[in-house]
Amino acid sequence: YDPARRAWRRGPTLPRPLEPWDDLSLIYTSGTTGPSKGVRAAHAAFWNYANCFVLPFVTEDDRYLSSLPMFHTAGTGITYSMLRAGGSVALNKGFSASRFWDDVRGFEATVTIAIHGMVTFMLNQPEKPDDADNPLRVVYMGPLSQHKEFARRYGCSVYTAYGMTEVPVPIVSDL
Repeated sequence: YDPARRAWRRGPTLPRPLEPWDDLSLIYTSGTTGPSKGVRAAHAAFWNYANCFVLPFVTEDDRYLSSLPMFHTAGTGITYSMLRAGGSVALNKGFSASRFWDDVRGFEATVTIAIHGMVTFMLNQPEKPDDADNPLRVVYMGPLSQHKEFARRYGCSVYTAYGMTEVPVPIVSDL
């Protein structure tokens, strides 16, 4: 809004309507098979990521704690998905096994992602009587590792999925 003109400013005009295959962002791979690479991600890729990977497990009442960098598909895809769900996202300063559950409680996070070694690091922390006393209800775990012990100890449900930066989430498990 422009108070001097008492009118709304017009945003930029697109030369044509956006199509599903048009680029939404440039994100970087995790480097699993070599050096990290920049990958063009289309609107349709984010739409599919949200529909398959996040939206079946969240509502507008959820807050997703993401400890992952925003240049990676998980960080950007989670944010996009939660915007579509009408929920919220909490970004911490990065993953720390000793600080993780304080972050979950502090942000009142109900959903999170635990990838690769994060699960092992959390389970290697000394057990506490209040481990399951937290607001977290759903955890994406990839790859699936010690999920029964994790779910029991922390009082949450777990699911997994398979995907890549270039092929977002063609396979998803139940909780």
